[in-house]
Amino acid sequence: YHHFTDKDALIVQAQTERYRRSLEWANSTVVAMTDSMKSKNEFEDRLAQAITGFVSEESRYHRRIRNEILGSSVSRPDLAQSVALANRVFISWLEDEIERWKQNGWIHPQFSSHELAEWWAVLIHGRFFVEVDSEHAESGKWLEVTMSSVRHLFGL
Repeated sequence: YHHFTDKDALIVQAQTERYRRSLEWANSTVVAMTDSMKSKNEFEDRLAQAITGFVSEESRYHRRIRNEILGSSVSRPDLAQSVALANRVFISWLEDEIERWKQNGWIHPQFSSHELAEWWAVLIHGRFFVEVDSEHAESGKWLEVTMSSVRHLFGL
């Protein structure tokens, strides 16, 4: 009890840290793919790689962690506030990345960088909806639909 007032405060801090680290992992994968890009074609190739990465086992693992913590936050207001703050930081980071892509002339979106960042965050979190159903057989078209949506929304 030296650092935390009670056991629940410790749980909130631990879950917040797990959530934040999972979002940092998502950030690092995008940064690793997009930091050294030099052309619009290279950007489009790396963007397709990033989207394909959404269905990797590691992405599924991190998405499961985030969604389990989101579920836990329903009954823990302090955790819900911490998760909301982590989400705002994540969306702000995505917004900055999208703005950089715009400034480089790689995308010409019809929506603001903030709106696209929110959409992207929901896209990667929301995939859990089909992943949680172990009996669900994917159509195999999710990547195609997602890439088509991204191209349209990013003005590619």
